[in-house]
Formats: sequence, structure tokens, C-alpha cells
Amino acid sequence: TRAGAVRGNHWHAETLQWMYILSGRMRYTAQRPGGEKEVHEVVAGDLITNDPNERHAMRALEDTVFLVLTRGPRSGARYEQDTHRLEPHEHLEAES
Repeated sequence: TRAGAVRGNHWHAETLQWMYILSGRMRYTAQRPGGEKEVHEVVAGDLITNDPNERHAMRALEDTVFLVLTRGPRSGARYEQDTHRLEPHEHLEAES
């Protein structure tokens, strides 16, 4: 992911997701149902877990390489079935 790029701004109903940062730096924003928005800076060696129904977004603060691992329907040919995109007014991370 190139510096400045926004990823995510969605949630998964059934899928558990892990993101492991290999290099770089990102601002990670998440919100569990009924909870407050949480913002963290993540760097190489950090592991992030997204539980089902947790809204999440990331903005690369510099070029960043990370792995995304999942357990649930969000994989392979079923990738989009459990990805629920946030409407622009709901975005956790602004595009600009």
C-alpha cells in the first residue's frame, strides 16, 4: 500500500481478520458495534485483529507492506460476500 492510500472502510459480518504489518506505518481506525472509534498508529511487527461486525479502515502514513489473513467466508471466490462497505458519510477514514 502506497503512502496516503486508504484501505478498508468496511466491516465483515462473519469473518475474523488479522493484519500483520511487515514494513511501513499506518493509521488504523476501528469501531466495534456501539463502541467509540479507536485510532492507533501501527508499525512493522504489529498484529491487528478485526472481529466480525467491527468497522475498520487504514491510511498508509508511508509505503506499507502487510499480510491479511482471514477465517470465514471472506476468502477466495467468496471474497465480496462478507465485505460490507461503509457509505461515504459513515467512513472511518476520510479519502482526502
